Amino acid sequence: MVFDVNYAFLEMTGCEREDVIGRESPTIDPGVNYSECENPAASLRKHKKCRDFRAKFRRRNGEIFSRPLSVATIEIDGVSFAISVLRDNSDAEAATQRLSAAAEALCLSEARYRTAFQTSQRRRSNRHAKPAGVPGAVREGE
Repeated sequence: MVFDVNYAFLEMTGCEREDVIGRESPTIDPGVNYSECENPAASLRKHKKCRDFRAKFRRRNGEIFSRPLSVATIEIDGVSFAISVLRDNSDAEAATQRLSAAAEALCLSEARYRTAFQTSQRRRSNRHAKPAGVPGAVREGE
């Protein structure tokens, strides 16, 4: 059961505090793929923590998003609690995508430049080539 959330979580999910407090993880999508942390519940039972597994969440507007989630269990007066940290790394992911796009554009630009350079070199060397079969012949216009 959720006891408290911070403003950043509410902003990220689009939920109101009343939508979340007292409920069982209402924003976590049940179709989540836990491949990076084989089974978070089993990891929590065994190690008392599960770090940076990719969890999918559903915003209040229905949009699905995924973020790294870390969970650790603590015990207070014999009662177990889970403390979770959801990181908003959307800026870093967007920067990575822009960097990949820039690297791809650079590769395409380099390929176009290389092709243009090689074509101009071939034209230049063809202009200075002697006609086949005529020793010492000079082309017109040279």
